[in-house]
Amino acid sequence: MELVIGLVAVVVLVAGLLQIGMLARLHTATMTEAREEADRYALSAAYLLAGSGPRYIRDWRDGPDERSYSRDDKAYDAAYSRIREDIVKHAKPDELAKEVGGNRFTALNADKYPVNSFEYVRGDGNSGPIELLPVTRRLLYAQDPVDVKSTVWQVWTTGIY
Repeated sequence: MELVIGLVAVVVLVAGLLQIGMLARLHTATMTEAREEADRYALSAAYLLAGSGPRYIRDWRDGPDERSYSRDDKAYDAAYSRIREDIVKHAKPDELAKEVGGNRFTALNADKYPVNSFEYVRGDGNSGPIELLPVTRRLLYAQDPVDVKSTVWQVWTTGIY
């Protein structure tokens, strides 16, 4: 009897580890897909044609589950009036102009709306429905197939030198 209970426990542990490994691999694949999409958009004007347009994100806040970087977190857009104080000032554009003439941050200091140079693009990755292992579904997580989704935000670098 003890052997049977021990074998069931070992099977559950092995199945759980295999399932976690499979989902981790899928998460890596969806993150790669999302980064590739964000990279394509970050280097082209095509992002504007995609209809979603760039966003000016200042901060992320944890959602109701109180876990950072989870699906229920919320992005807070930047207040345009704070960009000069929060970003441009710290770049010390006047000192930078002496070292590297014609740099992008020096131009930001003179720009009436410097936030226009700090735009973010979004990339998404989705694995589609993934069937769980039968032993995992029966013993640990009796659910339908799961989707592994990833979202990446990246600076839109078109026009920044």
